[in-house]
Amino acid sequence: MFLEHSVIIFSYFFHLFVCSVLVRIISQRFQCYKQLDAAKKKQWFMRWTSVFHAVLVTALGIAIVINVTAKYSVEDYTNWFGILGRINIAWSIGYMLHDLVWMMIFRQKVEATLPSYLHHIVAIAAFYLCLYFHVLLYYANFRIITEFSTPFVNIRWMLSVTNRKDTKLYFYNGITMTATFFIFRICMIPPLWVSVCYVMQTTSYKESVNIFEHVGWLSFSVFMDLLNIVWMYKMVKGVLTFINPSSSRRLRDDDAVCLEEARSSDELVTTVTPD
Repeated sequence: MFLEHSVIIFSYFFHLFVCSVLVRIISQRFQCYKQLDAAKKKQWFMRWTSVFHAVLVTALGIAIVINVTAKYSVEDYTNWFGILGRINIAWSIGYMLHDLVWMMIFRQKVEATLPSYLHHIVAIAAFYLCLYFHVLLYYANFRIITEFSTPFVNIRWMLSVTNRKDTKLYFYNGITMTATFFIFRICMIPPLWVSVCYVMQTTSYKESVNIFEHVGWLSFSVFMDLLNIVWMYKMVKGVLTFINPSSSRRLRDDDAVCLEEARSSDELVTTVTPD
């Protein structure tokens, strides 16, 4: 696993540089950033780093899934171990390790929550198991696609803290965020589990996946899907309240960005779901 470990380490320090140095330097050019307090600036760094990571791994993840689905049969999904798929997952592990450490260090300043910690820990564990045992890498990359909605979640937070909640950009970004979250995190659940059911009946799966791996990846997958459903419920509730303020008072800042936790996954990510 020399390649995978090398990518994880490089990714960790690369995202540390982006978060601690690059984003800070670029942000100095914008007045809206300068008006933020110290705690908000810490989150600002994290979220722009999250956006960069999400765009990169989602694009590669989509390309990988389309290619593998088109060229390989279901029988091959268990043991497919392409180099780009390995790099993509290792890169995400490095990012999530960085993000997890950042949350542990700055805790209250970045408003780290228990679901965020759990999301990162579960995703890191599941992704690493795929690389270590050389199985189910196809589904790990499938999970990465759920990060498609992460940039919109982060942009919503940025618009909120820079007092742009009354702009059209904020409104349309919120609609896009909800739509992409629903499409890539909720709508993909049924077909994904159908695929998993077919894969578990193949000879390659029965011969390559032991009971530990079997229970582990299914448990991780169920946890991530349930977490996404909870986040989707909160998001829809927030959007409906924003659109129809007469039915309930307008969202407070925290409620307006309740889905911000979903980075990794951002955040993330996103895990070896049957994806």
